[in-house]
Amino acid sequence: MKTNGPQIGLHERALMSRMLNGSDAIPGLRRMEGVKVFLDYEELSKWDLIVSIGFDNLV
Repeated sequence: MKTNGPQIGLHERALMSRMLNGSDAIPGLRRMEGVKVFLDYEELSKWDLIVSIGFDNLV
């Protein structure tokens, strides 16, 4: 049986990068005012596609 493990990991990192860093048109979580990314590492290979975030001023 052939596995796609490396491809899945690359795809997860691409999704993580877009979610955290955004694009030219949409800011990522790291740049959103009022959003805090916990356990934030620049090196995405240390992450799984799980993000812990907090929001300022939640009522």
